[in-house]
Amino acid sequence: MKNKFILIISLFSLVVLKTTAQNTYVNTSPREIQSSKNPFLNINYSNSQIYSSGLIYDIIEKQFWAIQKSGLDEATRYKELVASVDIILDSVKKNEKVYNDLTKYLFQYFEKFSLFNASEYIALKALSQKDVILNSALAFKLESYRKMKVGNKAPNFELLGDVFKNGLALKTAVHLSDIKAKYKLIIFGGSWCNQCRAEMIQLLPRYNNWKAKGLEVIFVSLDTDKNEFEKFIAPCPFYSACDYKKWDTQAAKDYYVSSSPTIFLLDSNNKIILRPPTVASLDSWLN
Repeated sequence: MKNKFILIISLFSLVVLKTTAQNTYVNTSPREIQSSKNPFLNINYSNSQIYSSGLIYDIIEKQFWAIQKSGLDEATRYKELVASVDIILDSVKKNEKVYNDLTKYLFQYFEKFSLFNASEYIALKALSQKDVILNSALAFKLESYRKMKVGNKAPNFELLGDVFKNGLALKTAVHLSDIKAKYKLIIFGGSWCNQCRAEMIQLLPRYNNWKAKGLEVIFVSLDTDKNEFEKFIAPCPFYSACDYKKWDTQAAKDYYVSSSPTIFLLDSNNKIILRPPTVASLDSWLN
C-alpha cells in the first residue's frame, strides 16, 4: 500500500512538472532556471514504475527545452545540459536496460536539435563508464563522437564517383589531403534532405567571403540518383562528389555519419576544430 501511494505521488509530481515546463519555463528568467532549483532534480529516475509510465521522457524533454529557451549564454546552457545528463544517467547506472534506453533517448534528442557538444559529452560519458554494457548499435553511434571529437585528426579520404568543382567534372583523383587550404569544411548531405537544402541556401552567398579567408568547402553527397545530385550541386563552385551509395559511401562510413547534414571544420592538417550545427553558426565562428 505504501509503495502504491509513493507511485501515485510520484506520477502526480511528473504531471505537475510537465505542465509547469509547458506553461512557465519559457517565461522564466534565465537565473531562475538553474539546475539546483529545478524540481527536475527531485525525480527518482531509477524507479522502474516511473520509468515504465512513459511520462519520464516528457519531463526530460521539457527540461532540456527549458534550458534551450532560457536565454542563458551558450557556455552556461551547455553547462546546464550536461549537469542534467549527469543527474539522469548517474541515477540509473546500476540498471543496464534503463541506462541504455535513456542514453539513446538523450543522444537522439541532442542530435535532433543539433546540440553536438552535448552529443559528444554524453557519448564520452557513456563509453567511459564501467557499470553497464552498452548495446552494440548504441555503442557504434556513440563511438563516432569519440573518434571524431574536436582535436582529433580526421581520416583522409578520396572523393569517389562523380566529382565536380566550378561546374566542371574532375577526371583526376582528389584526396582530402590534396586540398590545400587554411580551413576545410566537409559537409555530408543530400538533395533529398530539406535541412541540407536550407543550409546550402545559407552557404552559397557566403562562399566567396569564406574562400577569401582561406576556407574551402568539400560536399560529400549522400544521393543515390545521378540527375538529382547534379541538379543539386549545379550552382556550387566548390568540390562536390557522389558515388551514389548513400550511407555506404566510404567517407561517410569513415566519419561515422548517421544523419544529414553532418558538418566538420578541419584545419590545414585535417585536425577537427569544430562540428558546427549550421552554416550560420560557422559564419559566426569565422567572424
